[in-house]
Amino acid sequence: MNGNAEQENCNCYTLTKDEYWQSGSVWNINKISLLNSFEFNFNIFPGCSDSGADGLVFVLQPISTSVGTDGEGMGYSNVSPSIGVAIDTYQNAEIGDPVYDHITIHRDGIINHRETKDLAGPVMALANNENIEDCNWHILTIVWDVNTLTLSASIDGVKRVEAEVDLVNEIFNGDPMVFWGFTAATGGEKNHQRFCTSLNPGINMLNTTTCFPEPIYFKDSSTSFGEILQWYWDFGDGNKFEGQHPPPYYYSAPGTYQAKLTILGSDGCLSDTLIYTVVAGSEPEADFIFNEEVLCENLPVIISDNSKVAHGTINSRNWTFNNEEEFNSNSLTFNKPPGNYNIKLEVETAEGCKSQPVVKNFDIYPQPKVDINSEVECAGLPSFFSASSEIDIKEWLWEFSDGYKSVKPAFTREFKFPGSYEFILKSLSAAGCYSENMNAEIFIPGTNAYAGADTVVARFQPVQLQATGGKYYQWLPSNGLSSNEISNPVATLSANQKYRLIVSDDYGCSSEDEIEIKVFEGPEIYIPNAFTPDNDGKNDRFSFLAPGILKLNYFRVFNRFGQLLFQTSEINDSWDGNFKGNPQPAGTYVTEIAVTDYNGKVHVKKNSFILIR
Repeated sequence: MNGNAEQENCNCYTLTKDEYWQSGSVWNINKISLLNSFEFNFNIFPGCSDSGADGLVFVLQPISTSVGTDGEGMGYSNVSPSIGVAIDTYQNAEIGDPVYDHITIHRDGIINHRETKDLAGPVMALANNENIEDCNWHILTIVWDVNTLTLSASIDGVKRVEAEVDLVNEIFNGDPMVFWGFTAATGGEKNHQRFCTSLNPGINMLNTTTCFPEPIYFKDSSTSFGEILQWYWDFGDGNKFEGQHPPPYYYSAPGTYQAKLTILGSDGCLSDTLIYTVVAGSEPEADFIFNEEVLCENLPVIISDNSKVAHGTINSRNWTFNNEEEFNSNSLTFNKPPGNYNIKLEVETAEGCKSQPVVKNFDIYPQPKVDINSEVECAGLPSFFSASSEIDIKEWLWEFSDGYKSVKPAFTREFKFPGSYEFILKSLSAAGCYSENMNAEIFIPGTNAYAGADTVVARFQPVQLQATGGKYYQWLPSNGLSSNEISNPVATLSANQKYRLIVSDDYGCSSEDEIEIKVFEGPEIYIPNAFTPDNDGKNDRFSFLAPGILKLNYFRVFNRFGQLLFQTSEINDSWDGNFKGNPQPAGTYVTEIAVTDYNGKVHVKKNSFILIR
């Protein structure tokens, strides 16, 4: 070891630490003969910094075991005679470096690509990535074939450069004996650059998974710089084996095992332990579930796999529907008419274990189809509704637009008012299937007799009646009326009269109402002499009675100081005993009223009254 190089363990070395201006080299103390072919396998670690420097070089040279330089020469520059396979990780544009991390076969320590001394390259160091400083170990393989006089280098199993050259005569002046080693350097940029003589255990599984009790076949695929002296196998179940290729191995029970392999190199170094997961699969248990407990007509049936396996991975599902159709999928979705069906499921694992088939019979039940019957009557009379179905129904629900509900298959109900009503009928079969919602609209005929508000008139004052609520009208009795079979007769009365109104329509629906007309001498203004605004529902407002009046000109209230407290021209208006929201005190008040009677004559009256609290 020279310069900053350090030994990390039995077969691994640091060439440069992750520091500036470092240089290190490591050489085999014994020369090798280029008259013999060789294949050297190394693990190289170019570093973690993409902008780092400078690279490392595998070198053949006959000079000594103490050569090397720093900086862009990567510890190899000016070493002559020599062959260098350089993994260059920094672009020195002045010597023709490409922008990507590259590999080149150089001669005689000349790294300047512009001098055209390169035997091969430069090309990208990695076949699929411009950056090899990726914080990962990579496998570098150097092969010298003396028969074809070719020197080649591969990275991670992919050949990157190859040169046909007579190393002994063309490079080393007829001397076949050379030292081999690695050099590396950093400068204004840095990287932790390392290499190991390869000691890589490898397992080439002919079958990494199997169905118990079938055997597992282990095959060694280890790589080493030198000869491998021993292989140490651990099958993960307590059993071990020493040798390159174990015989077919039978695990005693299904399970997932961690098989391990460690190798011993000819240099006395023991490799890291390779751990390989092996699955001796167990028989899966097939099962499936339905998306609903009750399967109904016109609704999708979804069947999902619910199979299980203790050891292994289920990767194949074979369904058979009704002993005919076959499917291979994770689940099934179908829509079938009512009837009895069966599904069979068999599953298989990636390890080749097959389940016993599971078969389930199931029913798809019919969706209720409902018939509705209704017999409507006039508003206020019972109307009849009923529903029926060809299958048994255990739940009914009627919902009307006026809020009425019923859970009976047949019932009667009264509609308070005539008009159009919507309703929805829902049903649930005894098997548990819901019907489609039945939407319907019905018309309820009817009348709503209204004879008008009770009123007062003067003796022989004509009053216009105005009834509503139907098509046909009849007033009883008929005395004093211009007609008793129209909605708006004129009544001329000499005494109080109460009329009964009967209203009907084309459906035969009828209703009744009453109106009372009180007759006073008049036209006249009748004013009370007191009122009690105490909110007891009696005499709480102060007003007047004016039979024969056509129009109220004004109605005014004054306190004893002459202040106007209330005024209106609405004939049905009245005073509540307040002024600007404040209750007025008990005492004497004055009112003035002016009206126009039905003959057009104006009447004015002024009275005092008492407010009592």
